[in-house]
Amino acid sequence: MNFPERIPEIVDSQLQQELGLYHETPIAVKEKGLRCLRSVLSIGLCCTKPTPSERISMQEAAAKLHGIKDAYLSEIKVEN
Repeated sequence: MNFPERIPEIVDSQLQQELGLYHETPIAVKEKGLRCLRSVLSIGLCCTKPTPSERISMQEAAAKLHGIKDAYLSEIKVEN
């Protein structure tokens, strides 16, 4: 019920700092970090469904996480 509107309230402050989610960070950078974090947390939630048939496989979770990483890193490279 805290996802996705209240992500900053439930995520570790050090991780928020590393992703640039603090107030002094430019909005474009903050949005990229939030988008990445939202995607990762969504996968985590998919892995915690009540019944095994509702959950995604570890292979699918790993593939999705690699996709998120690649997309995030390519966004960062474009910025620099």
